[in-house]
Amino acid sequence: MTTINSRPPAGPPHSQRPRVLIHRANRRADAPAALGLLGIASGTCTLSAVLAGWLPLGTVLIAAAVLFTCGGVAPFLAMRGSYGQGDPFFGTAFGCVGAFNATVALDL
Repeated sequence: MTTINSRPPAGPPHSQRPRVLIHRANRRADAPAALGLLGIASGTCTLSAVLAGWLPLGTVLIAAAVLFTCGGVAPFLAMRGSYGQGDPFFGTAFGCVGAFNATVALDL
């Protein structure tokens, strides 16, 4: 007696390899906007505190370094993450503000 349904089951083929868990270091950032906004805020507030006279004027070089790294480099990283997630508005905004802050920091 032969069976009529002798075909293999439908659906995707099953792999014989074991499933490997993705490590946390290999995942992308979930919200690059938080990095960009925090960098812009910290860099701008540090430079503003020096220019307002709350901190001594001799710390302007330290404020320029903070402005370059936090206000210039961090928004560029956020820009790359935003473009990678398909959000061109935040990518353009972070790129423009990051370029401006980096230019101001190098001009000091």
